[in-house]
Amino acid sequence: MNKTTKLTITIFTLALLLISGCATQTTQTATQSRENTQDKMLTDKLPIRIGLILPLTGPSADFGNLFKESAVMAAEDLNNGGKLNRRVELVFEDTGGDPKNAVTAMQKMINVEGIKLFSSITSSHALALKPVAVENNVLLFHSAAHPKINTGEKMIFGHSNTADDEAATLARKIIELEAKKAGIIVTNEDYGLIFNNELVKNLEAAGIKTHSELYDPKTNDLRTEVSKAMDGSDTLVIGGFGPGVALAIKQASELGFNGNKVIGIAFTIQHLDKLEDLVEGAYYPTYPFTEYKSYPHFVASFKKKYGKDPDLFHPVPYGLIETLATAADKAGSDDAEKVATTLRETGKFEGAYETLSFNANQMAKVPLITSVYHRNGTSTPGE
Repeated sequence: MNKTTKLTITIFTLALLLISGCATQTTQTATQSRENTQDKMLTDKLPIRIGLILPLTGPSADFGNLFKESAVMAAEDLNNGGKLNRRVELVFEDTGGDPKNAVTAMQKMINVEGIKLFSSITSSHALALKPVAVENNVLLFHSAAHPKINTGEKMIFGHSNTADDEAATLARKIIELEAKKAGIIVTNEDYGLIFNNELVKNLEAAGIKTHSELYDPKTNDLRTEVSKAMDGSDTLVIGGFGPGVALAIKQASELGFNGNKVIGIAFTIQHLDKLEDLVEGAYYPTYPFTEYKSYPHFVASFKKKYGKDPDLFHPVPYGLIETLATAADKAGSDDAEKVATTLRETGKFEGAYETLSFNANQMAKVPLITSVYHRNGTSTPGE
C-alpha cells in the first residue's frame, strides 16, 4: 500500500468518525431538547395545588409528620415520573394539634390562596374541616378514622382504617382470649370516644365486663386512670394516640399489671415496639402487607429519601395524594366539583403501591389484622 492510499484511508476514516460523532451529538441534543420542552410545558401550566392541614407539632405530631413525609414523596414521584400533565404543589399549614387552628388554616387557604383541594389527618381535624369544606364547596380528601366523617356529602372523601373497624378487630381478639373484664384507657377526643363506644358495645355483647377511663391527650400522669382501669381486669386496652399511649403502657407496668395487653393503632404508627419488654406479648392492630403492591420497593425508596424505615401506614397518605393529584390532572382543572366527579367515576384507582376502592360514602377503607409483639423483634400476624 503506497503513501497516497494510506493517506486517503486515514482521511476517510476521520470523516466517518466526525460524521458519527455529529450524529450522536445531534441525537443527544434532540433528546435533551425534548426533555427540556416537556419540563417547560409542565412548568408553564398552573400546578395542581393541594392544601395539607396537619398537626406537625403538638400531641398528634407523629401522625402529621408521617402524612407529610408520604405526601412529599408522592408529589416528587409524580412530578418526576412524567405521568401527569401538571406539576403537584403541596401547601402546608401546621395546626399544633388544635382543630380550631385547622379551621382557620382552611379558611385562609380558600380565601387568600384560592386552594380548592385539601387533605388532613386525625378525626378531630377532619370533623372540624368537614363543614367548612361543604360550606365553601371545596374538596376534602382526609385520612381519618372516625366513621361519621363520610356520610354522603359529595365533596368529602376518605382513605384510612376506621375506629369502628379497629374496635371490632381488637374485640374479636379479646373475645378469643376469653377475657372476663377489660379495662380501657383511651384519649378523650373524637377518635377515642368512637373507639371506646364501639369496643364496649362489642365486648359487652359477648358478655365481657368493661370499665373505661378517658384521658386528656396532653396529660403527663396517668396513674389514676391506669389504676382504675386495672382494677379487677384481666385485659388492659390502651387506645388513642400521642405520648399518653406510651405513658399508660409504662405506668401499667410500674403498677404491676400482668394480664393481657391490647394496644390500639398507635402501636404501629408511633413505633411502640421500641418499648420492647414493656410490650412483650401485646396484641395490636396493623396493616396487612398483602394490601400493598411492591411494598419492598416502597421501603427502599422511602429509606433512600429519609434514611429510615417507613411504618406500615406510610403508603396510605402516599396513595391518597397520588389518587387526588391524578384525578385533578385527569379532570384538567382544580375545580373541586370536577375533581370530585372524576374521583367518583374512577371507582377503583390502581396506584403505585395501593389499589383504592371507594364505597358508597366515598371512603376507601384500609383493612386491619391483629398481630402480637415479641421482644426478639418479630411480630406474628393473627396470633
